[in-house]
Amino acid sequence: MPAQPLPAQPMPAQPLLAIGPTGPGRAPDLRADPGPVGALVRAVAALAAQHPAELPGPVALAQTAVLLQQLEVLRVIALGRLADVDTRQLHHLHGAPSTASWVDRQGVPGLDRGQVALARKLRALPATAEQITAGRLSLAAGQLIGTALAKVRPHLDRPDGQLDGHPQQHALRNVLVEGIAMLTAQALGGAPANDPDHHALRTLMGQLADAPLSAADRLEAGFVHLAQHLEPALLRAALDLLVDALLPNQHAKRARDAHHQRGFGLTLNHDKTGWQLTHHQLDLTLGELLWTVMHAGMTTDPDNPLDTAAHQPPNQGDGNGHTPRTKSQRQHDGLAHALRQTLDDSKLGSRDKTAPHIAITVTLDALHHTPGALPARTNSGAHWPTELVHRTLCDSRLTRLILNLAGRVQQVSHSQRTLKPHERLALHTQWGGQCAAAGCTRGPGHRLTPHHATPWWKTKTTSLPDTIPVCPSTHHDLHEGHKTIQLKDGRWLNHNGWTQPP
Repeated sequence: MPAQPLPAQPMPAQPLLAIGPTGPGRAPDLRADPGPVGALVRAVAALAAQHPAELPGPVALAQTAVLLQQLEVLRVIALGRLADVDTRQLHHLHGAPSTASWVDRQGVPGLDRGQVALARKLRALPATAEQITAGRLSLAAGQLIGTALAKVRPHLDRPDGQLDGHPQQHALRNVLVEGIAMLTAQALGGAPANDPDHHALRTLMGQLADAPLSAADRLEAGFVHLAQHLEPALLRAALDLLVDALLPNQHAKRARDAHHQRGFGLTLNHDKTGWQLTHHQLDLTLGELLWTVMHAGMTTDPDNPLDTAAHQPPNQGDGNGHTPRTKSQRQHDGLAHALRQTLDDSKLGSRDKTAPHIAITVTLDALHHTPGALPARTNSGAHWPTELVHRTLCDSRLTRLILNLAGRVQQVSHSQRTLKPHERLALHTQWGGQCAAAGCTRGPGHRLTPHHATPWWKTKTTSLPDTIPVCPSTHHDLHEGHKTIQLKDGRWLNHNGWTQPP
């Protein structure tokens, strides 16, 4: 059945976009101009005055698709005109000292000096500009090609025939035939060695490598071909890879410079509540190690199921107070998870006949939330709030030193305070793999933490009857939220232990 027109909506008193005379030094009003620019201005004004709700759905959708396509075409045309202004120095007609300053005077959102640089760049890239004009290449891709060629161009067509210390023709052939052909094939999921399309591509790139053109023109043509076969998000990395292949000595020098400038510093904030990276220039080796450890920790991060559950629409959370973490937060937590596992497994050897791990110095007054009590301190000098100490005591390995009022160590306890594996299994079986909090629906497949109902720092003992399984959300409510919760068996609990109903 053909789509029925939507009911007309009340029209605004004024058009959605006002087009009229501009200020001094800006473009004149060309609505009466008989040429194509005047027709464009009148067409834009007519479009702005038209309310899309008047149109049948299919028509409105089709017109919107055309408008989006024409936006890219208009950008290309505008950049070509901007290049003409720059070439013929037409900015002097308005008394502007440069094309960039003339562009600033136009006051057009999104139009800045960077557009002038892009217009100049495309003026020097005829093959790229031709493909953009024909609609076979995006402006963003053209800009990436221009940036890549700008890095290589100073090293091309030297009198000695060398390219960064290597024979230029040999380097160009390898990049065009081997590099571009491989990247193109990888973008399509790979190809068998005898694939006719892959063979044809290698032949085409070989002909390009031997063509009687300048090195810059041959590279530009190869980069354009690559851009037409790669996903836009992959193009930047692929072009960077080819540039490094062409300039291996430059690449090695940058890596050496980064290594000489390497540094990594951690400094506590002045208020002792967090850390700052004071210097974070990592060399390739440490960066790769850190990236690998971080991503391994992210993969095994036990909070991943919480994020997955919280992402389920239409909820903003998972119904239990959890909201999905950002990518940077997941990377942060993944690195922390990996480092905890490293310390727990004693992979870093021993210090003073014991494996290194977090050490916290805290007074009994602080553990009891006594007003004015000194906060807990770690070996690094950081100050930990009491709820963080309680939470860490509940599910992390550390050494706890409790001081009396005179500063003497009163109690020392180590990490042998968690349930043994068979006790964990018994606890899991006893509660059916469910979070013990009343109303919580987290069951098998979710992360559950054995929580000491009576805080372990009070008793220094771990017993199955005094331990309950709780999900991270409930754990947070007890420690950071200081909430009183009811268990599925009817008992009540807060951060200090068993309690009466509120």
